Amino acid sequence: MNSYIIKYFLQKGYLLFCPKTHNFGGFHESLLWALKIKKKKNLRIIINFIILNNHSHYNTFFSKIYGKKIIIKYLFSLSILEIILSLFFSFFCNLLVLLVKIKIISLLNLIFKKNIIKVKFGCIGFGLREINEIEIFPVIEINQILKTKVKLNNKNENYLKNKKIAFCVRDLNYMKFKDISSWAVADINTYKLSLIYLLNSGFEVNRIGDNSMKKFNLIHQNYFDLTLSKKHFDLAHREIKNSDFYFGTSASHGVMPDIYGKRKILTNNIDFVQSGTSASYQNFASFKKIYSIKKKKILSLEEIFFDKEIFFLNINYLIKNKEIILINNTPEEILNTLKTFLNYDLKKNYISKKMSEYEDLRKKAIKHHKSKNIKNFYLSMYQNSKISIPDDFLNNYLYNSDKLREISRKFIIDNKL
Repeated sequence: MNSYIIKYFLQKGYLLFCPKTHNFGGFHESLLWALKIKKKKNLRIIINFIILNNHSHYNTFFSKIYGKKIIIKYLFSLSILEIILSLFFSFFCNLLVLLVKIKIISLLNLIFKKNIIKVKFGCIGFGLREINEIEIFPVIEINQILKTKVKLNNKNENYLKNKKIAFCVRDLNYMKFKDISSWAVADINTYKLSLIYLLNSGFEVNRIGDNSMKKFNLIHQNYFDLTLSKKHFDLAHREIKNSDFYFGTSASHGVMPDIYGKRKILTNNIDFVQSGTSASYQNFASFKKIYSIKKKKILSLEEIFFDKEIFFLNINYLIKNKEIILINNTPEEILNTLKTFLNYDLKKNYISKKMSEYEDLRKKAIKHHKSKNIKNFYLSMYQNSKISIPDDFLNNYLYNSDKLREISRKFIIDNKL
């Protein structure tokens, strides 16, 4: 039903947008795609802003809302008509959520023997909650939307103008508050070598995140740790908006730079399908390595791409079952990725021969998985994503080779496996 409503408004020249505000990563990704769709298709926008808790079976009236200030500020930058329609839809859909909370919907389900899915009730509009929402658009159009660059703020900033960097490393400490994917985390201490390089090169580094993140001792006049502030969410957006680029781990924080049209370096990445939600070779990434306990070796990217469980990120399950071990990037790999990014010629916008091999391999893997009729939310959205991988990394890990076998042997000896 929701997809039909979205289609109806698209035909009228509007994107009906219901941001996924209950989830940190979901909010940023839904906002990013809404901005891209609006710009590419030259649409007006109606924002259905749910402020009542429409999750956890509606047991509480309010829950944490991510991006409230951002959505409100953006709303009041729109036309008078868009604002009026947005306020109307938001009022109506919050009223629907209220009907669930006071058990009216449960009563109607009982009387008419229906089964209205209450957890989605009120979330009318595009918000990346179901695959049908993105499949409204043809594949070729999704690719065009993906490539569309957006910029939530209107400043026309030049690359490396201020030499300011937004830096974030997500770690397991956040699990004290919410269960997260362990494959998306890293140790901030492995970034110290790269941070010192940046600071010695005249960059200002602003660490963003929240107060759950690991304490990190680095004293420098141009290094600022903003994770302890109560306004850490707003500060993260401010620093990314004002930065020259983002540097750190991928996952949720790695989506934020795209909203502000910023380049990014994603390290300890394991996001093979989405390529770190990137649509440009001007962004760079390095992957974690994956050791197969059964095969007693570090897997090549070729092996990873054709392994359905790994490629589609069933990583936590594989770790729990002791089938694989994730190997984080070394300080040297992180620094090399950073230097390759800084030395990239933006005017040429090229990819190396090794990167061409990587892209050919990735395309073959996607074609293979699609031939198996695998239905995947992110495959529909990101099958044409782009990101650059340093040649040094690809030389070691793209295919099985004597070099990779030697790296595997060393890992086995060092870890007594």
